[in-house]
Amino acid sequence: MTDEAPRRAAEILIKASTTSVWPVARDRAVRILGKGDTLREEALHRRLAALAAGTGNGTRDHAVEQLAGEFRALLDQDKSALMTLRAFNDIVGYLLEVIPGGR
Repeated sequence: MTDEAPRRAAEILIKASTTSVWPVARDRAVRILGKGDTLREEALHRRLAALAAGTGNGTRDHAVEQLAGEFRALLDQDKSALMTLRAFNDIVGYLLEVIPGGR
């Protein structure tokens, strides 16, 4: 189950990038991965903005792999982040299902 959470978070984030749920998903992912480091959060925000605009490097599959790796690295450093990651998956996944334009 631990191994599924990072990949699911990455997939949900990429799916959200083309929906009205994007601002919520993007900002939450930046906070989770940035861990309070302002410079890291700014860099993540720029990278995710490029991804959503379709100007980032690589394909969406590549983005999923890269983001899943970042979420995995977070869990390697802090096992308690699993609960945060699961909450992200549950909340953003739910929003994608219920908000018009969220699919």
